[in-house]
Amino acid sequence: MTAFKSIAVMFCLMLATVAFVPAAHAGQWSERTELSFNDPVEVPGRVLPAGTYWFVLSSDQSDRNIVEIFDAKQNKVFSTLMTVPTLRRHATSKTEIVFVKRHNSPDALWKWYYPGRRTGHEFTYPTHEEAQLRRDAKRVVLSEPMSSTANGNSAG
Repeated sequence: MTAFKSIAVMFCLMLATVAFVPAAHAGQWSERTELSFNDPVEVPGRVLPAGTYWFVLSSDQSDRNIVEIFDAKQNKVFSTLMTVPTLRRHATSKTEIVFVKRHNSPDALWKWYYPGRRTGHEFTYPTHEEAQLRRDAKRVVLSEPMSSTANGNSAG
C-alpha cells in the first residue's frame, strides 16, 4: 500500500508540474508589452495619441502575425493589425521598437521586437504608404523604451 501511495503522490506532482508550465509562459506566448509614447505615433490606419498602450499578439494560435493594441487599462482595443515576421541580428534583453521619422506627420511604428527574440513583427502599411516608409527608412530610429515593460518587468 505504501508503494501505491508513493506512486500516486509522484503522479500528482508530475501532473501539477505539467499543468503549471503553460501558465509560466503565458506572457511570453502573447508577447504582452506595455509601451508609452511621449508623442503621437502612427500605426497602419491610425495615429495613436501620446500615452500608454499594450501590444499583444492575438490569441489565435494559427496566426502569430496579428497584433492587438490596447489602452493602458487593457479595456479597449485601439487597433488590430497584421504584421509580417522580421529578423534582427541579435536578440536583446529589452523591448526594441523601430520608428521611421516622418517630416509632416507623426513617426511611424515600423517594427516591434520582444525581449529575447530575434524574430519580430513588421507592421504592414498600405502599398503607397509602405513605399514612402521604405524611402524614409534611412531616417530610422531604434528605441528601447525606458517606460516599456514585458511580462510586467521593466524593459528599460
